[in-house]
Amino acid sequence: MSSKPDHWSDDEILRRMSEANPVGKRATGFDKIFVPEYLYAKVPNDRLWPIINKFEKIWLKARADAAVDVLELRLAARGYPKLLDYIRQTGQFPVGDQHHTVRLLDFGTESLVFLGEDSEGASVAIKLPFVDYTHLAHLDLEQLSRRRNRLNHESQMLNILADTVLPALISKQIANNPLFPQRLPRFIRESEQFLIMEYVEGLRADDFARRLLREERSCCTFRLATEFAGTLFELSQAINSRLGPAAAYTDIKPENVIVQASRMRVVDASSIVEDINVARVFSVSEGYLDSIDHQRWMAGKLVPDNAFVLRSVVRAMHALVSNEALFVGKSAPSWPANTLVDFVETFDRLITESRNDIGLARNICRELLSRLECEHGTGAVRPEPDGQTSTLQSDA
Repeated sequence: MSSKPDHWSDDEILRRMSEANPVGKRATGFDKIFVPEYLYAKVPNDRLWPIINKFEKIWLKARADAAVDVLELRLAARGYPKLLDYIRQTGQFPVGDQHHTVRLLDFGTESLVFLGEDSEGASVAIKLPFVDYTHLAHLDLEQLSRRRNRLNHESQMLNILADTVLPALISKQIANNPLFPQRLPRFIRESEQFLIMEYVEGLRADDFARRLLREERSCCTFRLATEFAGTLFELSQAINSRLGPAAAYTDIKPENVIVQASRMRVVDASSIVEDINVARVFSVSEGYLDSIDHQRWMAGKLVPDNAFVLRSVVRAMHALVSNEALFVGKSAPSWPANTLVDFVETFDRLITESRNDIGLARNICRELLSRLECEHGTGAVRPEPDGQTSTLQSDA
């Protein structure tokens, strides 16, 4: 996440590099990676070249191995090139008496997320604080404590917001973390915070939107974006109802929403603020901040109220239907030329006519869904069970 207006995130650059140079396939006749011209035009060289160099090393390995892990690519871009190997060498490990890890699923700035299993073999998600276990000489105990507290907060939110679009909380464990070597003090190794929750399987909303657009199914993308908005408004309503009108979900982005066969789910409960009027530290994704909100964010004056939620959701919808990157602090891309008039008029009016009423905004989304026509049918806006699903329950 960059604070400079014209910079994409590393993940966005890597995604576009991966699309131009598909990983996991043997190269045939090409010895160098291809860098799209628009990346040179959009991304300053001092940021682009280090990412290109990291991508090239992993791409060359992919040519030799015929396989590469996207997690390895992303971790390398974030400055942790050896972390995935370290985690794999540690192997599966128990978390309490009833659960164990299987493999690393995803990661964010604050946490690692593992696929796990219970004693009967049912899948769960296991979340613990992000630590670079390959450079423990630089372990920041204050940062570790803050990240553990964040997980504790997330468990409280999941408990309060049970039976909503958030994952179900299974348990919270304080247990030994075998990823820490034995040389570290016991108070560090044996007091780890583990969050065990429902494994939410599906496809990220942004990934699914890109797939629909590649298949020239823009009508499906309009329905997807509308349902995405309705899901976040539904969560915001539940938060206001159970925590009070001053509570809010702040990290609004398609990456946090999973499309399942029957509905959409939101997978990061750590980004819920209990009182926006007193909160001084909360998570946002700068790319999805409206330009007005970004100015306030940079000045330390952003209050994530209902108006903020509405603006952020509509900005994210622009990204979903246009497949264009959002520049930090800049206006959202225009609606594509083929966007339905009803869709454009509804969401251009949403911010001004909903009177910052989240319930009304949700109803507007419901009404629009009932009017939107799709040549593929209303049930087509769902990922196919083709093995390409992903579960992301991180704060990335």
